[in-house]
Amino acid sequence: TPNFVPLALWVGAVMVAFIVHLRRIPEPLARHPRLALAAGKLALPLAVVLMQALVMLMMLAWLLRVPLPQLGLFSLLLVTTSVAFLALVWALVRLLGDIGKVVAVLLLIVQVSAAGALLPLQLSDGAFQAMHPYLPLTWVVQAFRASLFGAFEGAFWPAYGVVAGIAAACLLVG
Repeated sequence: TPNFVPLALWVGAVMVAFIVHLRRIPEPLARHPRLALAAGKLALPLAVVLMQALVMLMMLAWLLRVPLPQLGLFSLLLVTTSVAFLALVWALVRLLGDIGKVVAVLLLIVQVSAAGALLPLQLSDGAFQAMHPYLPLTWVVQAFRASLFGAFEGAFWPAYGVVAGIAAACLLVG
């Protein structure tokens, strides 16, 4: 669960960016304040990733019957992760144009090896080990492991703080 759920949330955020044009503003709306334009542009994608988080929670809890000892923390992390990943993709698209979508996909590929999600970090290349603490997926996986298993001595909040900080910073940049 802590390894594959974040990957699914990342793919969901990237797919929303491919479906919803995040940069195009219709001409009649272009005169509105930038904050209003950003909020309007993010409303549908945010609704989609929040729905994704809810469906993920229901599937894990009721269909797969994954034990969720800290349901509240786990749910909070699902929502925050979904928003953070969407915000990161949105910031990349705003900064790099449509190439930002490609960068988001490449970032997922790098994170799979460097975040310690699918492969123990100790078995990864030195470059991946060096990138490890700077990748969003690293902190998401750590927070999921803390909320599900009490891993990292139950230190959920520091990892969660990094994820929330990524969300806030990317929303600001975007």
